[in-house]
Amino acid sequence: MVDGAIRPRILLPFPGLMSGWSLAQTTPRPCPAAGITQIQTCYMAFFEKWNFTTVPPYLTWVQARDQFFTNNGVTGFKTMCPWMMTRKQCIGQYDPTCATGDVWMAALGVPMTDAYDYLSQYGIDNWDCNPSTGYNDTVANFYCLDNVRQYHQSDILACVNSYNTSIQQNGFSCSILGTYIKCVTAVYTKYCNAMGGYVGCSIAEAGAFEDIGYCASQIPPCVRPNGFLGISEKIIRKKKIIF
Repeated sequence: MVDGAIRPRILLPFPGLMSGWSLAQTTPRPCPAAGITQIQTCYMAFFEKWNFTTVPPYLTWVQARDQFFTNNGVTGFKTMCPWMMTRKQCIGQYDPTCATGDVWMAALGVPMTDAYDYLSQYGIDNWDCNPSTGYNDTVANFYCLDNVRQYHQSDILACVNSYNTSIQQNGFSCSILGTYIKCVTAVYTKYCNAMGGYVGCSIAEAGAFEDIGYCASQIPPCVRPNGFLGISEKIIRKKKIIF
């Protein structure tokens, strides 16, 4: 059952996608009380790294993360990723069993909208901070990807608006999600070449599939281009990525 379309607001996970998946409510997987407690413990340790003593509203954390990137650049991303991976290891066996909006809401004590945002972000972080998946490509393309976040969110918003309209007219389907992911991929390809498109595609899929993994088998996987590393900070600063 669909409980709503993506809200047209900026999520700004690195490197800057959209939030509010809440895409399709499936039958909840059973999560033991110990799992909820463990997730809460893991997140509180994570938030302490950001100088929060309680769970902040999702966008409050996003603002802190974005300022961290602004102040520290790619070094900030490299500093942040061990915190993300420690959280993943801490949650351990309770993912994917407990990876639902309802569980995240109970564990973090936040409204459902924030719970889905944090759950989607968890999937994104696990992809782009993991050396076996997206970490190296994200680091190599950090400044281009971050410029999309700063200067081209209107392009991503157009993808979200189209997605929302499709859901309102037809209800949610994995096909509609796939079209959204293609749209996001095209935006990142436009500004950051094929490798940027691959990273944007992968993060869009990682954020969505954390909650609705059943769509993964129905949407083509993101394809990493061969022989392409990234765009340097020097080129980014020169061009400002305003193409």
